[in-house]
Amino acid sequence: MPKFIHLTETLVLPVTALSSSVISLGDMFNIFHLIPASQIPWLIVLLIAMGLGSLSLIQIRCSEMQHNIDRLLSKAELEDIDEVILQINSELRKVLSDDFFAKIPILLKTAMKEHRVQVNDLNDFHFAFKHMLQSYPRATFLSTSSLATSYLWNNSEIVDAISCFIHGGGKIKQIFFVKSLDELASSEVIAVLDLIQKMGINVKVVNSTHVPAEFKRYFFVESRKKIAWEIPVDNQGHVGSSVLTANEQTITNYYKNFEKLRG
Repeated sequence: MPKFIHLTETLVLPVTALSSSVISLGDMFNIFHLIPASQIPWLIVLLIAMGLGSLSLIQIRCSEMQHNIDRLLSKAELEDIDEVILQINSELRKVLSDDFFAKIPILLKTAMKEHRVQVNDLNDFHFAFKHMLQSYPRATFLSTSSLATSYLWNNSEIVDAISCFIHGGGKIKQIFFVKSLDELASSEVIAVLDLIQKMGINVKVVNSTHVPAEFKRYFFVESRKKIAWEIPVDNQGHVGSSVLTANEQTITNYYKNFEKLRG
């Protein structure tokens, strides 16, 4: 089968072009007496169709080749990183481990191809979050939160950064999920909502038991759909590593979720 495909790709297109030229010249000089003149255009159309079919096969093969090349380059990059790691100071490798350095090219590749970066360290998250607010002054951010994710913002530097952002003309609108009226009345939630309001965030409390699962997502998205944070929370309320994303489709989905939740 591969040989047949290779033969098709190699011969069909030039043979079709040559046959079309011969038939056209024959028709022009009235060489083909045995072929009715009315049939010649149909023959040309048939040959063109064969040529287009061959081009389609070639396009498919080119796509497969590109995919294989990308895969081989990725493999080569991963092999090269092992050699690079060996050149790093042994004391640094001892403390940080080779796995730490091996993750760097994977992070870069994900950022380039998927437009997203996972931030595992809370301090790194705080730094990036503050820098985001500074990078988008006077923007409007739409967010969802709950008691489970409140610890992300319960940091003096983050509180100051949000307050400065809002005083500088920025806006933050937030949906705060609660599981019940009892939770809403709890001292923990009251303290969190009080802090949110003191920072100047426009907050709306929503009972999460009435929210469909697909809308019960945690995010912090810029209203012009430029950038967003994703905050994964499982059914037990455990918060995973935050993800900074510039993926247009992902951000659009979060924006639509917020609009529906806000009503």
